[in-house]
Amino acid sequence: MICITQVCLGDRIIVDLKNKLAGGELSIHWHGVFQKGKQYMDGVPMVTQCAILEGDVFRYDFLANNEGTHYWHSHDGKDRRS
Repeated sequence: MICITQVCLGDRIIVDLKNKLAGGELSIHWHGVFQKGKQYMDGVPMVTQCAILEGDVFRYDFLANNEGTHYWHSHDGKDRRS
């Protein structure tokens, strides 16, 4: 799935991630987004946040505080890329 979103500097980003991965863990890792004061929104399981367990929902909530083109990807229990 490809999702393109345009966000302006200073916009509030809210993403609710519901884990529907059977028996798996998930998180979202944001590349290029400064998470000053909100490091637990960075989405690296067991580094900056706990993994989201099957059936659970986690709300990512932070401000777009730097300009540029950024991307995100998921992490699951088997995927530890950064």
